[in-house]
Amino acid sequence: MARVVLLVGIALPGARAGAQQRPPAPTPAVPIPGPAPDSAARASKDSVRGIPDTLRTPPVRRDSIQPPITRGELPVGVTAGPSYRFRGDTVLATGALTVLDLLERVPGLSGFRSGFIASIQTAAYNGDFRRVRLFRDGVELDPVDARGGAILDLIDLPLWQAEDVSVEPTAGEVRVHVRTRTVRNRTPQTRVDILTGDDETNLYRAFYGKRFGNGGLIQVTAQQYGTGSRNRRTGGGGDATNPVIRLGWANRRGVSVDAFVARLNRQRNVTVDATSPSTEVLPFQEARRDETYLRVGLGDPEQGFWAQAIANTLRYRNGDANRTAAFAAADTTDSTRALRDTSLFRAQYLLAGGVNRWGVRFSGTGRVRVYDGRTDVAPQLRASYDRRRLNVWALAERAGVDSSRRLDVTARVAPLNWVAFVVAGSQTNSEAASAPGARRVARAEAAVRIGDAWLAGGRVVRGSGVFLPPLFYSQGTTPETLVRPAAYTEGRANGTIGSLRGRVYKDLQADVNGVVWDGAGAFRPKYQGRAELRLLTNWRSRFPSGEFGANIAVFDEYRSEMFAPFRAPGDTTDTVRRAAASNQLGAQVEFRLQSAVITFQIRNALGRRFEYVPGLRAPGAISVYGVRWEFGN
Repeated sequence: MARVVLLVGIALPGARAGAQQRPPAPTPAVPIPGPAPDSAARASKDSVRGIPDTLRTPPVRRDSIQPPITRGELPVGVTAGPSYRFRGDTVLATGALTVLDLLERVPGLSGFRSGFIASIQTAAYNGDFRRVRLFRDGVELDPVDARGGAILDLIDLPLWQAEDVSVEPTAGEVRVHVRTRTVRNRTPQTRVDILTGDDETNLYRAFYGKRFGNGGLIQVTAQQYGTGSRNRRTGGGGDATNPVIRLGWANRRGVSVDAFVARLNRQRNVTVDATSPSTEVLPFQEARRDETYLRVGLGDPEQGFWAQAIANTLRYRNGDANRTAAFAAADTTDSTRALRDTSLFRAQYLLAGGVNRWGVRFSGTGRVRVYDGRTDVAPQLRASYDRRRLNVWALAERAGVDSSRRLDVTARVAPLNWVAFVVAGSQTNSEAASAPGARRVARAEAAVRIGDAWLAGGRVVRGSGVFLPPLFYSQGTTPETLVRPAAYTEGRANGTIGSLRGRVYKDLQADVNGVVWDGAGAFRPKYQGRAELRLLTNWRSRFPSGEFGANIAVFDEYRSEMFAPFRAPGDTTDTVRRAAASNQLGAQVEFRLQSAVITFQIRNALGRRFEYVPGLRAPGAISVYGVRWEFGN
């Protein structure tokens, strides 16, 4: 009898002494066994190799999820409706190929291009080009191309590296904060993107990342694209190669070290006048941007106390030395100071820290730039309070590059779940020789929630001041023929802004924004709007496992006639050039199958002729299609 009990105990390993009886579980499906193995052959192998000890505890593998590498601070702007934050795959799912594609969703911001993805890309906020700034992992990207003067070319920040993007619109400026992708899993992560399309467009991306059991990190990524190599009339063409290597280490106490090395080799072809093929408008350009940083961090800016120190270096070289030197010599705005050379070196050092707890955020940053034999110190203080009914945010900063002092304050009050009010103010005091003086901007909005979408409207008032347009779009290729834009003064400007953002019906989302100014200004159309409708669904009723997804969108962009001032060397008056009103329609279609995304998008689908910048014709209908595929090895 004892043997029977013992056998029963062995046959029921889940039974415990004194355990409460449970109802019998359903009988599991039993697989059909295959042929029995040859016992003689198995005994022979066991006698040679030895039989492993079945009582020995197998080694336990450490947790596959490793401690995070310290991230840069990612401020989220206070807006009437949903914030402009894009995470993970959402960044590329918007259809954006560049940073400017994301920024055009912000009311009051106007984007300018000389062509497609290889073109010069700039943006003006409330008509001011200097009030759009980019940050990657806490390091600010400074304008270093002498052809642009003090204006930043947004293409210098490739969007494909980002895993988290926050667009921070204030009353006076827009700041874009990007966190580069960081893996945490010991299982290697791989991504491959292959896109092709019209105008000889080909784009390739590759990503490999892995964490190790000791907390180590290795990531190798690269992007290469080429477009429009034979098209000289609509923005020309060009290509770019952008390899990136990132190494790091972190422990479970919140301490981490990481290094980032990136190179951006970029080439833009000559652009000619669309109506006069023999007239060159934009010259050939070949440039290289090498950037590195080393960061030591403690904690996470998203919770608790954090601190980090960053040493960043930037080396920029323009391959066409003679032509670039001529452009730099023709620019007399004295706004870039260090950019009189075709090859430059710049260092940026950061010491930042703060605390994030109980809805209160406070941080301070000391930013030191060393370039052209001078040192600029730019301290910054940031504080915010975030609760369901009240959001208050403030920033005080001194920027050494353009010798300005800045104060931004924004408050959002939501007395009811479906009503919100936003008041924002900004003041900038500049001592730069090119654009001195103080400028104030104020904005007020009211919003109501309709379902899961917010409908907002309000007014923005921009004070008078001196504005500096980009030198990029200069007409001519030598100092003798150069027609460069000059600093100009504009008076007060008042505008009405509106937006509708969020889910309007089931899986249908809307992102609509527009601005109407009391009058047109330089690089500031009187009417401008963008409307997007997007169907974003996983179709759970048909695919409950979530292995399928659809992302379908249509969008339309409109802007009224715009003018821009230009001035030839030696002249005392500006020449005004005008761009006619434009309207372009586009669409995007994506289907996700597990971790692979088949994508297609078309821009300017109707092939309308228009100009972002006077004298530079935008491309016609361009479609891009391909696949984005991510998997773990």
